[in-house]
Amino acid sequence: MSKRPTPTYLKIVRGNPGKRPINRAEPPAPPAIPEPPAWLCAAALVEWERHAPRFKDSGILSHLDRDAFANYCQALGRLAEAEGELAKSGLTYTTPSGFVRPSPWLKIIHETVNVITRLQVEFGLTPSARSRIKVESKEIDEFDRYLQGGPRRVT
Repeated sequence: MSKRPTPTYLKIVRGNPGKRPINRAEPPAPPAIPEPPAWLCAAALVEWERHAPRFKDSGILSHLDRDAFANYCQALGRLAEAEGELAKSGLTYTTPSGFVRPSPWLKIIHETVNVITRLQVEFGLTPSARSRIKVESKEIDEFDRYLQGGPRRVT
């Protein structure tokens, strides 16, 4: 199985450490907050409202990313629900024959955390993903400022 390609926006902000060609013909995905799908649970909608503006402002959420972002929010909602159930029922339970077993909520939590982590990597949200990002500050000269419609420096 081959390694999944790094999204172009991550290559650019990381400074293209592999020096591989950047796809200049990649379809643009302007940052936007799409409408959440109707199938999201209530806890996922809370996560959608909490994270969507941050994702959009970071340039990693567009209408094209709606389903991946919805899966991320749904997984966060499921994790909250599973953690609540685990808090109520405890880490273990005793079977009718007297054996102590781990709570089934632990498996659900573990699998959900794995899904969340994979999606965080897709969106560049893990500490290791951020450690590879290089943001170069660009001084805006007078001509760039003029083109952007900003105030000009008077000398």
